[in-house]
Parts: sequence; C-alpha cells; structure tokens
Amino acid sequence: MDAPTAEQAPEQTDSTRQPNELFRYSAWVHVGAGAQECEHRETGACDDPGHFHAWVRLPNQLQHQDIRERALAAKARRIRGLKDPQTDGYVILEAELDDIANDRQAMIEEIVGKEWWKRHLDATGHVEQDDEYEHIEKDRERLRELRAMPEDERPKDEYEELERHFRGYSERIEERLRELETPVREATEALTDDELVAQVREDRIAAMGSAIFMDTYAKWQWLAGTYTNADPIARKRHFASIEQMTDQAPEVIEALRDTFGDLERALQRGPRGN
Repeated sequence: MDAPTAEQAPEQTDSTRQPNELFRYSAWVHVGAGAQECEHRETGACDDPGHFHAWVRLPNQLQHQDIRERALAAKARRIRGLKDPQTDGYVILEAELDDIANDRQAMIEEIVGKEWWKRHLDATGHVEQDDEYEHIEKDRERLRELRAMPEDERPKDEYEELERHFRGYSERIEERLRELETPVREATEALTDDELVAQVREDRIAAMGSAIFMDTYAKWQWLAGTYTNADPIARKRHFASIEQMTDQAPEVIEALRDTFGDLERALQRGPRGN
C-alpha cells in the first residue's frame, strides 16, 4: 500500500501529539539553591527540603469555569461586605473616606486618575496611527542599541535624530492625553463634595472587588494547575489544599505568580504558526 500523502495524513489528536504540542501552555518551576540542576527536578522524586519542583499548566476549560465562579462569588461577597455596616471592611473604608472627605482636590485626582492607563493606551494608539510613527517599535529597539554603545562609537546624527523623534512622540501622546482627560476632569470638578465622596466610595468598592476576584482566581488556578511532574499518568497535584499552597515560602509564591503570568500572556497572544 502506498504511503499516505500529506493530504491523506490523519488529523492529529491529543493522543498523538508530542508533549510540547499538547501542553503548549505549561512550564517547569524550580526554586532553591541548586534546584535547576537537581537530577530529580522533573521526576517528582526529589527529597531535598531546600528544593521546590513543579510542573504547571493553565487550567482546562472545565477547570476555568469552576475557578471563575469561585472568584466571582468571592468578589460578590467582598462587595456585600464593604456595604454592610456590621463588617470590619465597611468600617475601614468609611474611616479612609473620612480622612479625605475634606480634601476636595485629592478626591478629584483619585477619580480622574483611576482610568489614566486606559486613556494612555487610547492616546498611544491614536498617535501611532500617524505614518510618522508607523515603525515606532523598531525605532525603540534601535534607540536602545545606540544607548548601549560607547559614546565615541555611537552614530551621533542617527542618535540625536531618534532622540528628537521620541521627544515628539511623547509630546504627542501627552497632548492627546490632555484632550481625553479634560472632559473627565471638568465633569468631576462639577460634582459636589458629597457626590465626590460617593464616587470615591463606589470606585474603591469596585477596585477591591476586582482585586479579590484576581487574588481568588490566581489561588485556585495555581492549586488546579501545579503538579509534581509532567507525566499524564503518574503526576499528582502538588498541593493538597489552598492552605498548604499559601503557606509556601515567598520565593515559591513569587515563582508561581511569574510563571502563571507568563503562561497567561502566551495564551492571550495565541499559538504561533510555523
């Protein structure tokens, strides 16, 4: 029988993919002196108490749904608590609001500044639509290269032109930022003192709700996606509970946060082609 052509080749399934294809959004975490060189770093058999080894992956679709629901519930509870006069959270928030209630300008700046990052992204995108800044990322790379050169080896004209180019770029972004901020500031300055306090309260409650959502999602994501090794059959969860996981050394928590953050960014970028 003739060998199948490329067109006839069966479509790959999870059972036939190579591990690096099947688990694209996964990574190893090794923490501790000598952990990276440990001969048992990927076997799950290391007994060195100074080493932490784990294979981590992003949650699958079913796990994601469960984790998201837990995080949403935590957010809802947090928001309810901040609105309930019987809770410590409410008392603390109201005390903070009392501290700034007489500082009108501070409240205005807090309200105006809460979405500065969104306006900055908008302003940057607006400016980069201009043909003059079409290649701004490559220009930025080149400027970094020039700055890293010894001054006597650096092409003076090119360097100075790029410096002027980026000064103009920054000025254009700042100009657009002011245009976007002006109506927000004017609307905020028109509020009464009581309305300002109410707006700050609402914004802080929303921010604290979002923070607890992210914190809860991260904890359950780490619990669900941290394993002793990468073997689909032999591996087991690294942590038996949230409490065991949160009791780890700061270095372990930091490594997990960084690694899962990298995997999330890789997922957002999507799979790369050949």
